[in-house]
Amino acid sequence: SKSVGNVVDPLLMADKYGSDALRMSLITNSSPGNDQKFSDQRIEQAAHFANKLWNATRFVVSSQGSEDSELKTSLADRWITSRYSETVQHVTQLLNDFQLGEAGKALQEFVWSDYCDWYIEACKTSLRSEDEATRNATLETARGVLDGTLRLLHPFMPFLTEELWQHLHGWPSRNQALPANEQSIMVAPWPVPQAIDQEAERDFALVIDIIREIRNARAEAVRDAPENIKKEMTGRRIEAFITGGPRTTMLQRESETIARLARLDPDKLVIQESLSPEQRPSKATTLVVGEAEVVLPLAGLVDLDAERKRLRSEADATLAEIERTQKLLSNEQFTAKAAAQVVQRERDKLSAARDRLAKLSERLAAL
Repeated sequence: SKSVGNVVDPLLMADKYGSDALRMSLITNSSPGNDQKFSDQRIEQAAHFANKLWNATRFVVSSQGSEDSELKTSLADRWITSRYSETVQHVTQLLNDFQLGEAGKALQEFVWSDYCDWYIEACKTSLRSEDEATRNATLETARGVLDGTLRLLHPFMPFLTEELWQHLHGWPSRNQALPANEQSIMVAPWPVPQAIDQEAERDFALVIDIIREIRNARAEAVRDAPENIKKEMTGRRIEAFITGGPRTTMLQRESETIARLARLDPDKLVIQESLSPEQRPSKATTLVVGEAEVVLPLAGLVDLDAERKRLRSEADATLAEIERTQKLLSNEQFTAKAAAQVVQRERDKLSAARDRLAKLSERLAAL
């Protein structure tokens, strides 16, 4: 045949990366009606995803709980349960519409970002808690969400998910006399979505944004430093001030998670409703994150000229947003014809932008 030696041998790719990685890459990197460009890198990325899933399962299986039936769910538990329910609903709809590639991508995003990068890291705080009910709730949530996620992934990665599901359910040490629908993931029922917890998603999204902004600010502060200094400064735990306004109580409850994931000194992390001028450090970087404000006294790490430039740039962008929104709201045709909720949303956006500009102007004046 003319194709012998001129095409990619799928058996070689399966031997190199695994058959599930090959299957997942072919499904998620194709779109109906288009030719697919083959790339070893895409299969390698799918293999990395499989390894991520394996490590997550190993972490959950190795975590110890107790027989105590009392449960006390954390914010992270409520958040991942809600995100999982949304994923079940979304992936099921995509599969019903035969959008297999999009369904696979949605699962990859959920596992890699929501479950592994954020939930597993956040739940380590609860698993170290002295409260047994909190530890039990976290372990039950981690196992339940992983169990359902493996079922969703089974059509895409059948061999890996079967292996992991068996270990999650106690094989090979368990009693083999199990109900038929628990003997293999192949006959386990398809997950059913539960209610969405909007409050948990809103609250934990703010926690994530705060952690991400602090990480970015630290990385930016030492970007041009020598490697040895950069490594030392990046790992150093620093103090921080967070004003949460109406979200203060929630942020105080999540202070341990914020401190650990953002590498802050828990003894020098202050979270309160507002800061007086006397409490504000004179040399610091300020981050406006939604309804919260983060003040980082990065003495020795912050380039004050660069910080002023950043704040001016953000203030200019905010001012432009205010002008655009004001122009829209001054248009009588828009306010008369647009739905009431749309007009109100623009007014809320204008109010939030004005508050953000005031905070940015205050910090510029302090610098």
